[in-house]
Amino acid sequence: MLETLQRPSWVDGVVRRGRVAFAALLIGGGLVLGFSHYESFARLQSVQVEGADHAGQAAIRHLADLSLGESLFLIDTQRSLDQVAAHPWVKHVELSRKLSGDVLISVEEHQSALLLATHKGLYRVSPTGQIFVRARGGGLDQVLLTGLSPELLDQQGPLSQRIISDSLAVLVRVDSSSAISRDDLSELHFDPLLGFSLLMRNGTEIRIGYLPPDQAITRLDMMVQRSLDLSEPTLVDLDLDGLALATPLAALRSVPGTPPS
Repeated sequence: MLETLQRPSWVDGVVRRGRVAFAALLIGGGLVLGFSHYESFARLQSVQVEGADHAGQAAIRHLADLSLGESLFLIDTQRSLDQVAAHPWVKHVELSRKLSGDVLISVEEHQSALLLATHKGLYRVSPTGQIFVRARGGGLDQVLLTGLSPELLDQQGPLSQRIISDSLAVLVRVDSSSAISRDDLSELHFDPLLGFSLLMRNGTEIRIGYLPPDQAITRLDMMVQRSLDLSEPTLVDLDLDGLALATPLAALRSVPGTPPS
């Protein structure tokens, strides 16, 4: 009888290990080849910008300084971020790359809460009190902070910053007032001796002095609830030795010798 010849088991093991090694070699070689040539085909295809409503997409692309066709691996993202962040409207910026070759620049801009009048022109102030850009073009119908002298702005930085912060606190309290709104105001004036005054668009002047904003606006709300009419030009003094007084400006102008307010 003929006997069937069988291959030793150790030979099967060698064959199996050889197949695994060969497959691993192919996969590894493919990965190495792919990564070695990634730089040659992963190219920048497009630059998208979002959130740059005031700064403008063209300005952000220019500052990012990214060239179509350059390698995604060789993009200096930190340099681009630093250059975009230097734009006065930019509060925060992020940059993301995609394998498709697209780069997305996401911009968060400052919000303008107040206009500051200085001897050098008008500047925008953020809700945190940061003076961030010269005010030009549209959007100039915001409340204007006046009264800060060149000396106060240039030589007394901490004090002028405190005045700006206090001005913003007044406007925040006005936002919750039942008597007036921010849209009713044209100017917030600071006087080193008299403190703050709110000037309404209809000519009414509301003198707050150095009262805490909450106390001052609460007094004003109570006066309006008790029949004070702010639709007519009126001088309202909320910090008159602990009292509050309202006088129609027409009555003041009719008194001989009364200086203009």
